[in-house]
Amino acid sequence: MITLRMQVDARTADEAGGLTGHEGDEFCHVLSGEPALHFAHSEPTRLRAGESALFSSHRPHAYVAPSPDGATLLAVLTPAGQAQPKPVSS
Repeated sequence: MITLRMQVDARTADEAGGLTGHEGDEFCHVLSGEPALHFAHSEPTRLRAGESALFSSHRPHAYVAPSPDGATLLAVLTPAGQAQPKPVSS
């Protein structure tokens, strides 16, 4: 599992480096700002501070901050093949 604090300042998906996909799953939680999560073949998903998203990282995506103030996110990436936690039995 990889945890990142991300500052998003790109105003367009092209400025963010385009849409990219990779192995695993991705969780993001917005700490500040109102970023848009862009996916291939769909409308951008706008998020506000306190909101989260979970998606397959295989799906090409980019984080964009339409506002000049940018956005700060907490992102957690889970590499493909990582063992899933087992429930604790009592």
